[in-house]
Amino acid sequence: MAAIYNSIGTVFYLLLILHLGACQEDFCYAEAECGPQTWGGLCSRGTQQSPVALAYNFVDFLNGEERELLQSGAYLEQQSFFIENNGNTVSIRLRLDLTSTTYLSGSLLGGSYVFSQLHFHWGSDDQQGSEHIFDGIRKPMEAHFVHYANRYPGISEALTSNTPGAVTVFAVIFDISDSDNPALNPIIRELRKLHNANPEVRIQSRGLVLTDLLCPNTLREVEVIQYDGSLTTPDCAEVVLWNLMIPTIPISQNQLNEFRRLRNRRGRPLSNNFRPLQNLNGRVLRYFRTSIPR
Repeated sequence: MAAIYNSIGTVFYLLLILHLGACQEDFCYAEAECGPQTWGGLCSRGTQQSPVALAYNFVDFLNGEERELLQSGAYLEQQSFFIENNGNTVSIRLRLDLTSTTYLSGSLLGGSYVFSQLHFHWGSDDQQGSEHIFDGIRKPMEAHFVHYANRYPGISEALTSNTPGAVTVFAVIFDISDSDNPALNPIIRELRKLHNANPEVRIQSRGLVLTDLLCPNTLREVEVIQYDGSLTTPDCAEVVLWNLMIPTIPISQNQLNEFRRLRNRRGRPLSNNFRPLQNLNGRVLRYFRTSIPR
């Protein structure tokens, strides 16, 4: 009987990976045959698509509500993780099945969301890379902390729910710093082993502290721009509650160059993996202030 359950579990896991990885095999950013202009479905006809252009408005933040953001203890602790170069990005998960016991909650979110994975978007130079832009400026890198609402058993069910807010993504924008960001070191030290894209190769490592990547450890008070949007990769499901964190996170030139040395599935440099801006279409940007527990 145990063998049967193990077999069922293995089949379920393989189906989950196939579902989540199917789009990764079919889309790209730079090549004409698979770039954003070829993405169909909601990617081309949706009305609440991401990323979008944002404006930093001091008055809106000043008048914005203060909302609570709570983190589970695991968010503050060093954790083991799996890292891969899937050909479109560097992706990090805590468990192979994209679940975890790490979560965010509080009035900022209106519910509890389970951490699923973290991935990055970056450019070939320092003038491009981020998906969202602030005041017309595109930064060299953006990280997405992907979570799913705890009413779903996993990220796959949340993504296919067609329910706004089934997924929440915290987006962190990076600026070039003169010194290394220690919070990135557990990731950087593994990148040299992932030079070539291979979604079947996942390296297990340790020492990742998610909250240190979410916000500089010298800060407690942060500002958040929140809006309703979509995934920025196919199938561009419109189920995402976006939270754009301010201020930016530091990354050194040397650290960023480690990302730029990676290759995609075609053996070409893996960079400029950001989707073009999408129309806001009348959506409201909500400005909040919150605190990051330490």
